[in-house]
Amino acid sequence: MLNIFSLNKQAKKRQVSNPKFITEADEIYKMLKHICDEQIPLVINWENNAQEETTYLLKVGTELFIIDRLGDPLLHESLLVEGNIKVQAKVHGVNVTFNVNIPDCSPEANHSYYKAPLPEKIYNPQRRGRFRATIPEGHKIPFIAKYGLDEIALTGELLDLTADGLAIMLDSRVFARKGERIKSCTISPPNGHVITFDIEIRSTRPCERNEQMMRVGAQIVDPNRKTLKQLRKVVLSLEELELKRKKERAKM
Repeated sequence: MLNIFSLNKQAKKRQVSNPKFITEADEIYKMLKHICDEQIPLVINWENNAQEETTYLLKVGTELFIIDRLGDPLLHESLLVEGNIKVQAKVHGVNVTFNVNIPDCSPEANHSYYKAPLPEKIYNPQRRGRFRATIPEGHKIPFIAKYGLDEIALTGELLDLTADGLAIMLDSRVFARKGERIKSCTISPPNGHVITFDIEIRSTRPCERNEQMMRVGAQIVDPNRKTLKQLRKVVLSLEELELKRKKERAKM
């Protein structure tokens, strides 16, 4: 019998060639947990229902999740008969989509919710395959590196982070080109543990915060297991800070 809140330590990471799909079990769980915690509306539809309906996630476990029941009895019955639904949710301005299979559906049963296994993949049209954590207002994480043959000192500020990429704010006078690699970059998160890695520049554009600065998007190159673990911890801590900030704002 499946325990909805048990940790599935043996969950295998699935991979597909399209980087716009989230396929790793822990990343899928994290995305759904975020949707649930933030009470982001789910827009659902299915084959026998032409119009879109709205509902919410009630709980998310590492193996199963629970969707709130539709209020209309006819729609509820239609959904149970179909069993397979398409779900959309807007996360940070991006529409993520996934398919849900609701097993053991019976229109006669008195369902107050719909229980389903976690989807195998989530379509996330962000360029990154991983969830992005933005640095909350009032929190600064310094970025330091040495650039070019002359090893010019680069100092900047982290703007957002995933376990395999980041965005940083640098002085616009720095001549950085797409495809260039910068070695021995460091960030200093609030926990005091300096993290070192190499990056490859993927994009540059003016920074919205400051016209004298530029926003540089980069991929972290071949991080080792220790670095990946450190980066994931920082991402999780940033998400917690952002959630706390939103809750504090909601109380005002």
